This record gives sequence, C-alpha cells and structure tokens, in this order.
Amino acid sequence: TSSLIVGAMAGDDLRFLKTYQYVNDRVVSRSVVGALIGGAGKIGIGSAHGFAPISKPHHVTRSHANVVFELDHRPAASVYEEYVGSDLVHQMQSGGLSRQGIAYPLGIQCENSGQWLLRNIVSLQPDGSLSCSGEMPEHALVQLMIGSRELAFEGARNAAQAAIRSLNQVACVLVFDSILRRKLLGERHAAAEIAHIRQIVGPAIPLAGCY
Repeated sequence: TSSLIVGAMAGDDLRFLKTYQYVNDRVVSRSVVGALIGGAGKIGIGSAHGFAPISKPHHVTRSHANVVFELDHRPAASVYEEYVGSDLVHQMQSGGLSRQGIAYPLGIQCENSGQWLLRNIVSLQPDGSLSCSGEMPEHALVQLMIGSRELAFEGARNAAQAAIRSLNQVACVLVFDSILRRKLLGERHAAAEIAHIRQIVGPAIPLAGCY
C-alpha cells in the first residue's frame, strides 16, 4: 500500500530568523511535526503555483544551503538583474521583499515532470549572492519565473482539480498556502483564491487551511 506525504514549512511572518513547531504540549524548533491519517477513506492531493518561466535555464555553479553565489559561473545577482532590471534590484536591496520581487522568483526544474520548485529571493548580498527562501542545490537548473494574480488563481483551480480527480465524493478540503503567495495577491484578493477553489470543489464542502 502506498502512502501520500503532504505538508508545509513553518514561517515567521517573513522575518526568516527562527520558526517554532507545536506537538502535544511542547513547543520545539528545527523540528518536523506530522499527523498520520488512516482508514477506509481516500485522499487526493493537488499542488500548483501558476508561475511560468521567462528565462533560459541557468546552472547553479556555486551555492551553499539557501544562498546562490554563481549562476553559469557568474555572480548570481548580476544574472538576476539582467532580467528584472536595476530599479527592482535596488528596491529589493533597500526594502526587502516586495510584491514586485515576489512576482519574480527562481524556479528549480524538477526532473522529467515539467514542473518548477519555487525559490523567492529573500535578499541580495553585497558579494553578488542571492539568499533564497529554501535550499538551492549546486548543479541544479533554474529559470526566472513570473507570477500574477491571474496565474495564481489558475494554479489554485488546477491544484483543486488534481486533488479531487480520483475521488468519488469529497468530504473536506485542507489547503496549505504560502505566505509569500498571500503577499503577491494582496489582502483584498487572497479571499478570491479560496473562491476559485470553491468553484472546483463545491460551495458546501468544509474547507480549512493556513498560510
């Protein structure tokens, strides 16, 4: 019997300093907490972000953990600036994460799937490196991605369709969404994403989740 694993990483309101996890009556850090769901029911999973590539593939030629030093043996920030322009780079250097910066993450090409794993640029360092929102392995192929509200809504619908495709009846829906996605959509449009999911699963299905 195969098992499905799905989940999300803890966040700290975009400070990227330290996160906490809760298990029973304990507060821990640098940990993974899981819940096992079993029984006769069937579980469907869908995942999509809606971002699309807008650059040629680049090799990560030097990195460590979540920091990219070189793309194609060149300073990573210089390659990034060629696509997004110096104005956005200066804005990100002085003001940190913005909606414009979140709209242009890097995407790691997933082998043989035609999908990309997103990594947002958290900060640009004086040495020309990029600090990202997750691990950036050396030798990976990455592309600059672009996102928008419309693409995000399309991704939400695609994920919902994939989740219920193999189910005869839907009892409930759990949604794990990125806090960066909420910042991209803006507070006024975040609820609209839930409405797009409800278009697929139906208006009466219990739905819960978190960013």
